[in-house]
Amino acid sequence: MWSIINQKRPNVKNFDAQNTISPDTFNNYFTNVAHDLAGLIPPTNLTPSDLMPDFTPPPTPFLFREVSFNEVRDIIDGLKNKNSKDIFGLNVKLIKSVKNQIISPLTKLINSCIRESIFPNILKEALVTPIFKRGNRNLPESYRPIPLLPVFSKIYEKCIAIQITNYFISNNYFTDCQFGFRKGRNTTLAIADLTSYILNSFNEGSVCSSLFCDLSKAFDCVSHE
Repeated sequence: MWSIINQKRPNVKNFDAQNTISPDTFNNYFTNVAHDLAGLIPPTNLTPSDLMPDFTPPPTPFLFREVSFNEVRDIIDGLKNKNSKDIFGLNVKLIKSVKNQIISPLTKLINSCIRESIFPNILKEALVTPIFKRGNRNLPESYRPIPLLPVFSKIYEKCIAIQITNYFISNNYFTDCQFGFRKGRNTTLAIADLTSYILNSFNEGSVCSSLFCDLSKAFDCVSHE
């Protein structure tokens, strides 16, 4: 099916403006665009707790725990095999090939970061490729940045994400409408759920309406505070 679709698609290069847009121009735009957009958001007197009136604090607070060698090994095994190399020249296949030799020091380093409550700055460095979206190819806003993060940052991040996700699940904090970034849920199920809701409305003879919101740089504009 994809071979047929690709035959009909125009052959458009992702990036052909390297002679007119410098890397510094891209970097300055990508690093400042979220800050500029956030500055346009009207101020509010609401606090996060105001938006969650039915929220009940959990009986036990969330605390990160140290991880075991087996947990780190399972996370490495679960990474998708990719040949693309990160900023340090490493890729998933290479890490998997030497996992038994590095599992002990890697786990100790991850646990040290957890104890100190830090995410090392060196793991935040990424190779960023501008991918053309639409519009004028000579303008940086016509591209979206695709970062290639360090392999070790993905491993550490997964250690943290598993603990947070398990805490949310055990305390029933996820809404049934949360389909993204959850195991066993995807956009297909979201579409099926929406379709079912619409069909039920038709069968009941009721009015059904839908509102779709596309937030520009949504993740980047979220307040980290």
